[in-house]
Amino acid sequence: MKKKQTKEVNNNRCQEEKLIDYFYSTKHTKFMHLLKISLKWKELYSSNEAKLSFVISILAAIIWLYLFNLVKIELFNQIIRDITLSLFESLIGMLGFIISGLAILTGTITKRVIESINNKKMIKNLISILYSFYFIGAFIGMTIIVYIGMYLMSFSDIVATSYTTIIISFILSYMFCFSIFYSIALLGTCLRIFLVSYEFSNENQKANEQ
Repeated sequence: MKKKQTKEVNNNRCQEEKLIDYFYSTKHTKFMHLLKISLKWKELYSSNEAKLSFVISILAAIIWLYLFNLVKIELFNQIIRDITLSLFESLIGMLGFIISGLAILTGTITKRVIESINNKKMIKNLISILYSFYFIGAFIGMTIIVYIGMYLMSFSDIVATSYTTIIISFILSYMFCFSIFYSIALLGTCLRIFLVSYEFSNENQKANEQ
């Protein structure tokens, strides 16, 4: 009986080590691979942040359409440049916040905490939580590129229509709003990880005392 239990424990440890090795591999920590297994892409339309961004983006698109029909195209393009530059600076600051937040967060997770989480077979959950920073960081980076493209397009002679104004303004507004709301939601994620880290640290301390 003891041999059987020992064998099961060894098998569990082997599986846990394989899981750690799996995520340790560079191939398995690439953005698209983690996006696939974490299903984070669903949050772009199913999360509360996405729904709120959708509503605000509709209102923003209506306002932009009103401006498009109200002012001359030269003034409209100037408004685009001014707002795009302001939002661009905000996105850069937001990206810095995400990067520094992830750096601080990973620094608080000790080796013992990771081992405890792994022993409880929750390592995938931890990876998924940390990937949220990776996900929104990439999304903000993509948003910055789109905003740069929009800024450059405002200097071109491309003829805009009401239809294209609605679509482009909706997409740009959605990307910016989602970046903000998702980043705010990560503050709650940081708090949860801190509490989890504290809980597992206490468990390790009690186990050592016993």
